[in-house]
Amino acid sequence: MNIICRALTLFQILWAKEYEFTTEDMSKTHLYMTDPEITSLSDNIKECTKLKYLGINLTKITSLPLSIGELENLESLTLSNNYYLELLPEELFNCSKLERLNLHSNKLTSLPDNIRQLKYLEELNLDLNKLQSLPAGLCECSKLKKLCASINELTSLPDELGKLEMLEVLKLEKNKLKELPASIGNLKKMVTLNLRKNDLDSLPEEICENLTFLDLSENQFRQFPAAIGKCLQLKELKLSNNKLEKLDANIGNLIKLTSLRLEKNQFKQFPIEITELRNLNYLYLNENHLTDITAEMGKLEKLTTLSLADNKFEQFPNGLTKLRHLTSLDISHNQLKVLPAEIGDFKSLKAFFLDFNELEILPDELGKLQNLSSLYLGNNNIKSLPESMGKLKVLRILSLKNNKLNYLPHEMKDLPRIFSLNLQNNEILDAGIEEETLGKKELKEIFKSRVHFQNHLINLF
Repeated sequence: MNIICRALTLFQILWAKEYEFTTEDMSKTHLYMTDPEITSLSDNIKECTKLKYLGINLTKITSLPLSIGELENLESLTLSNNYYLELLPEELFNCSKLERLNLHSNKLTSLPDNIRQLKYLEELNLDLNKLQSLPAGLCECSKLKKLCASINELTSLPDELGKLEMLEVLKLEKNKLKELPASIGNLKKMVTLNLRKNDLDSLPEEICENLTFLDLSENQFRQFPAAIGKCLQLKELKLSNNKLEKLDANIGNLIKLTSLRLEKNQFKQFPIEITELRNLNYLYLNENHLTDITAEMGKLEKLTTLSLADNKFEQFPNGLTKLRHLTSLDISHNQLKVLPAEIGDFKSLKAFFLDFNELEILPDELGKLQNLSSLYLGNNNIKSLPESMGKLKVLRILSLKNNKLNYLPHEMKDLPRIFSLNLQNNEILDAGIEEETLGKKELKEIFKSRVHFQNHLINLF
């Protein structure tokens, strides 16, 4: 065993590579190094007194020389993807002029509390490390505007967090946070807060009232956090993949909200409170347990994108027909058997997802969707298509896979923009009836000149 250990030690010595800073390096203001063979840095880094920007990436260093703290002009330091770097020397934080510190993708387990000395620090990136906590001293970096500590192992945040009065962006996704400090409500300049994929089930009574972006998806919320109703500047709210069954009436206060994500929750009834959000453009309610939509949906006159996929709809929701400005509607993965004639009223619709339902016939009114460019009808029980499909002159993508079609209507020969047509797992006849239907022969002839389409079409039969 001793022989093996000695051999390994000798191997490490022989293959160790220390980077010695050159005279040229010492004259630079910007220095970036990327070398997976470097295992250590020379102490003579202290001679690089002119450095303002330093990057040390993708090395095998396990530590930094203490003399790095003598770089008194350093304003920006990037130490990223150094997978053996677990600790930083306290001396590093003697670089008092640092404004940007990027420590992304190392193996850091802690930060020295004397980070408090970085009085000019504006941006700190700690993503993809092994941090379990943040030092209280960090909260004395009074000029900090952006703090990223996503994909770590944080279980709590310092109570002093509220001291960071200049903080605008806080990203803490993919940690193990169970609660937030009450002082977070003091962060009046905060506009972006990302807490996705933690273990939160509640919020403090006050939370960053000037937020414009809030991501609380993939947490443990069973009730809509009342504090959100006070964030009157909010434009984008993500609460997907929680355990919500209903919303609070105060969500109606969010009159500037343009995007709301509520997919993968436990809604059995459509949350009527949403209809007060008159500036909403994007709404995602897929993967819930909805069976109908209120007619009050018509109030959302600015709604352009709606996803209701993976719910329990057996009938096309009547409440949708009033949404005349929709450009994208996804109601796939439900149990729809019939589409109403009113779908012809979706004059602005560009993308329509109806795959994985139980549709057998389609209404003639489908041909009224003159702006439709993508239509997904795969995995239904469709036996024929209406002739009006030939009127969809801007249609580019048409998926009809896994249906029961024997032919396509003759009128579809004049669709000039189709470049993707999926007919897999149908029973298209070899030839259609002249001037009435299209079979394989006719389809190949029609599309043979479309270079990007020809082979694709043939492979689909």
